[in-house]
Amino acid sequence: YNFGGLTINAGKTLIENTPANINVAGDWNNLGGTYNSNSKKVTLNGTAVQNISAETFYDIEINKPSNTAILGGVVNVTHALTMTSGNFITTAANLLIVTSGSTSTSGSALSFVDGPMKKVGSDAFVFPVGDGTTWARIAMSAPSGPADAFTAQYFYAPFGDYTVTQVPNPITNVSTIEYWNLDRTAGASNVTVKLYWENATTSGIAKCSDLRIAHWNGSAWENNNDAVTTTSAGCPNPVAESGDIVTNAVVTSFSPFTFGGNGWTNPLPVE
Repeated sequence: YNFGGLTINAGKTLIENTPANINVAGDWNNLGGTYNSNSKKVTLNGTAVQNISAETFYDIEINKPSNTAILGGVVNVTHALTMTSGNFITTAANLLIVTSGSTSTSGSALSFVDGPMKKVGSDAFVFPVGDGTTWARIAMSAPSGPADAFTAQYFYAPFGDYTVTQVPNPITNVSTIEYWNLDRTAGASNVTVKLYWENATTSGIAKCSDLRIAHWNGSAWENNNDAVTTTSAGCPNPVAESGDIVTNAVVTSFSPFTFGGNGWTNPLPVE
């Protein structure tokens, strides 16, 4: 079923009793009513900007041939988030939340979350985040508690301070191109952290044999790992076009993270 737009008035209930999923090409406005999804999927497929009010969806897919979907309130996903084409635009107040036990595709250069998003629960998770036109995932291992929550956001911008620590396991330089915030917002779980480069040129990575994850400890960048993995062959020379690096132990302190190195040949500042 196809809708140009959909409004749920205050005090009203929309029950999705149709045998099929629904497509919405316009705005989704919940003005104080109730939406009962009956375990069906809503696909956002409009060609113009779509505004999405606060809502709880069972399955939601963004599959827009152009433009974005802008959240105007907190949107909860209780089963599956599918990133096919088009970006969600979020803010700290208008957050996209993938709830406990729910899943998400990992996004692509054509579809990601531009802004912060939250994952609740004890599921390992890949955050399909990006910034502007740049897709750049960050992932974490499974937290220990079903109510634990982590929020992630990617910035295709320099952090601005490149002070590095020298002990232990020193790093000499960090990325001036990009960084990620990963915050533990509920619970006390410690998790491993994985950063992805989706395009080696975009991330300024020419070599990965001494690539590290750098963590900002409040006053300087520190080395968070000594182990490197990649998603394809070609490391250390030449570097794989896409790859990832994961901490070799759980992280106990969060935000921000970026790529770092110890004498590597990538175009990063040297202190």
